[in-house]
Amino acid sequence: MTTLSGSSLPFVKGFDDYISSAAAHDQDRPGGPSARVEWMSTLGDCRPETFVGDMLRTRLAYGKGDLEIDAYSYVLSHSHEELDPGDDELGAVAHRLAREWAREAWPGRQIKIVTQRDNGRWEGQGDDQKWVAGHWHSHIVVANVAEQEVSLRWQNADSDELVKSYPAGRAIDGDLKNIFRLRHVTDAVVLREWKYDNAAFVETCRKFADGSASKQDLAQRAERGHSTYDQVRLKLRTAAAQSVSWEDYVARCQAAAVDVRVRGKAGVSYSWIGDDGLERKARSRGKAGIGPEFTRSKVAERCAENAATLARGETLEVSEQALVMPTSTLMPDRPRPVYLTADGRPPWEQDEAAYVEYVRHTGGTYEGWAAQAVVAREPLKGVTLTRDGDAVTATVDTGSGPLVVDVNAELSARAADAQRAHAVQQKHAQLLLDQRELLDRREASIKSDRGALEAEKQAFEPTKAKEIEQARAEGIRRGYAETEDARNAAAVERDRAREKGYTEGIRKAKADLAEREAKVAADLAKADAAWAEVNAFDQEAAKAGMNRWIVQALREDTTTFAHEGKGNALDHYVALGQKEIHRQKGMGRKVDIKETEGQRRAKVDAAVRGALGQNRQASKQAGRQQDSDYGYGIG
Repeated sequence: MTTLSGSSLPFVKGFDDYISSAAAHDQDRPGGPSARVEWMSTLGDCRPETFVGDMLRTRLAYGKGDLEIDAYSYVLSHSHEELDPGDDELGAVAHRLAREWAREAWPGRQIKIVTQRDNGRWEGQGDDQKWVAGHWHSHIVVANVAEQEVSLRWQNADSDELVKSYPAGRAIDGDLKNIFRLRHVTDAVVLREWKYDNAAFVETCRKFADGSASKQDLAQRAERGHSTYDQVRLKLRTAAAQSVSWEDYVARCQAAAVDVRVRGKAGVSYSWIGDDGLERKARSRGKAGIGPEFTRSKVAERCAENAATLARGETLEVSEQALVMPTSTLMPDRPRPVYLTADGRPPWEQDEAAYVEYVRHTGGTYEGWAAQAVVAREPLKGVTLTRDGDAVTATVDTGSGPLVVDVNAELSARAADAQRAHAVQQKHAQLLLDQRELLDRREASIKSDRGALEAEKQAFEPTKAKEIEQARAEGIRRGYAETEDARNAAAVERDRAREKGYTEGIRKAKADLAEREAKVAADLAKADAAWAEVNAFDQEAAKAGMNRWIVQALREDTTTFAHEGKGNALDHYVALGQKEIHRQKGMGRKVDIKETEGQRRAKVDAAVRGALGQNRQASKQAGRQQDSDYGYGIG
């Protein structure tokens, strides 16, 4: 059964180092630890050894350097019934499935895939203790920022088809990391590549586990009296014993395929894939919790103690953990996957059998059979040799009729090849003898050197450990001293900058104040000049000047009332005044109007017009007199 779990990675560098280059987990495995990395590859424009740098380059290229999440981590786990952890060849099978899943679930993104099986462990106690091999699983690290534009199509939980396009540079959103979509991809890839219904198999295993007392149940009841999950507690205790911060603890848990989520301000929940292939979830507190020692506050206290221990130059001690009860992983009645193949076997076994059958039936040619019969000089089924003097022919039964092959040339060539092969065999045999002798001498030398080195190692081991501890303590002391010196230098520089800023601020404030005072004085001087100008103002003279300007303006306005036949606006307003006086007198009202400025202007205008009239009359008279003079010949 193939199961999927995942979580976010705020700091991908530490996680990448942990899954790629850290020591294998099963250091106490009989026969030596497993390889930390069985298979490793990448998808996209990146390489395994430079994956983190390649991913950062893409983020910066699209201006996404400030994202809080670097990448997302997923684990595809396979149960023992699906892939035997004792079969080395099945690592390639698991890795190919992980690549297909990553390619289909996360197109257009940089991805690193690491396949492992180093999570084996001892279970039980005393004579009942047994080694349980780790299951095949693949860590898949997906970059948060896409490097290519893609369009995805999938179905949601309601069987609605969804289509969404993602441009290059887009970060992973809720639709992409939706667990329903990803598990649907998992089931589809398993069905296509491995030919069995993964969803049905998971449900069968779930029903098999229901109602039975699992390893976790039995272990917890024996230890605390109520059911929790002892298997994951081993991983959490190991992680807490080695961590120096909460972030370090979370990274180690994720590398052990345990997802850690913070709930609220202090709550913590865990999720993982059990040996039975099913996803498990539990909180740290509560009756069904893993235990109060795995709350955030308790883990933080343990990390602080570890950091203090390292600061004193001491080493961290990780006590050996063992499960109380054996696992149910290897129970003989556990369900097995039902492969939808003709013979009910896994596809990879079919591929191997088909290849063997192909070689057995089609591994040679008819010409090759004929040559083999000639050179071997022994009867070969389906081949008949015929001699005619020096000529030799071979008749091969092809199943659809005989094939006659002239093997004279082939015979000569084969004979020469046989001679050359014999010479090569002789030379090779001599080389093997020489090599054997050289190896014997080298082995004796190595044994001698190994004995000397072992003695030197035993003598040097206590001194080496002491020197390492002294060097570590000295390094920590120097680090603290350099940090303190840097902190003091920074404080002095900060005080100097503060004093300089304070002095500069006072100088600038004084300059600004002087500038303001000068501006205010100038403004006051302008105001005093304006007031003096106002006080010196002659209202009567100004009023008389204004009246003269108005009369002149009315006299010059010859367009506003031109339709009334008035010469200018002044004539119009004079007529209006006279009309009003006549109207008042006509109504019998006593009109006692003092001569106003307007009346005075009217008199002046009348006098002016009278004078102008007299001038016109005089001009006309003068004109007529001139005409008369011309008429009489005087002019």
